[in-house]
Order: sequence, then C-alpha cells, then structure tokens
Amino acid sequence: MGQSIEIKVDKRGNITTDFTGFLGEACFDEADRLAKVLARLGLQVSAGAVRPKPIEQQRLEAGLPEGEPVRARDGH
Repeated sequence: MGQSIEIKVDKRGNITTDFTGFLGEACFDEADRLAKVLARLGLQVSAGAVRPKPIEQQRLEAGLPEGEPVRARDGH
C-alpha cells in the first residue's frame, strides 16, 4: 500500500487529516510540508490534537514485514 493523506473539512472549517502508510514520525515531516504548501496558497493551519497510530497499524498500512525496524523522524 502506498502513502496517502486524507483531508476532511467540516462545515465550521475544522480540518481533520489522516496520514496512511507513513512509518514512525515521518507523518510529522509530511504534515510540515503540507502546511507550507497550504501557506503558499494563503491558508494558515495549526496542529491541534495529534493521535499517532499504533506501530502495528503503521506497519500494516505501509506493508512492512513484521520485525522490520521503523526509522525515527531524523532518519536514523
């Protein structure tokens, strides 16, 4: 399965995002990139509640074999 970002905007303008297929803290890097793209379009967003997915779910979504190490956000 590949990586994807699902963005939902409710009637009040609240945004919910779901990062699928990202391992470890890579979703935070993608969230930063997304915020920068939106800012260039004149949209300012800020992070609210962040709920990381369990590592088992991350592995399943990314198609990572069991026992494969997950790299930290800094790439190490």
